[in-house]
Amino acid sequence: TRVVSGGPTMNPSTREIVDAVEACPADDVAVLPNDKNIILAAQQARKLTKKRLHVVGTRSMPQGIAALLAVSPGEDVKTVVEAMEDACGAVRTIEITRAVRRTSIGGVRVNEGDVIAIVDDQLQLAAPSAEEAVVGALESLPQADESLATLYYGAETTAAAAEELARNIRERFSSYEVEVVFGGQPNYDYIVSVE
Repeated sequence: TRVVSGGPTMNPSTREIVDAVEACPADDVAVLPNDKNIILAAQQARKLTKKRLHVVGTRSMPQGIAALLAVSPGEDVKTVVEAMEDACGAVRTIEITRAVRRTSIGGVRVNEGDVIAIVDDQLQLAAPSAEEAVVGALESLPQADESLATLYYGAETTAAAAEELARNIRERFSSYEVEVVFGGQPNYDYIVSVE
């Protein structure tokens, strides 16, 4: 296993991805970009290595986690990659952060510093607080009979605030099983995985 560091405004180069792939002892290597802006670089890396590089199109950290949990040791590579792709496709991602500038996208107006909810890479809403943004984003999703919502709370969010939000979600959405995990991510109060 190799990890190439990245994040908002810190996208790894194709060369960094190739170097990580080459450092893996296996002939078949799966790359999980976990960001829509890294998928192309990962696909380009395929042309620069002799290894069989499989790019699983994960666009967020929750999709990457779901893809990893779908791996069944002992299965053939094709089956494993298909299972990873299926798993990441079943995940909705909510990201709660702050607007860096004033804008209007898709009818949602935000001012610099506003708390915003991004659902599957699309600006969904602005809210007075991170917790209200999470609830509003969950309300925008189709409700399933049963869903798992995992709250990854960020470096600037307290465990107490995350647990209180989890309690509120359980009360408001009876179909959700809610888990709370310290993610420690900068810039995002919460990243929420809904499966």
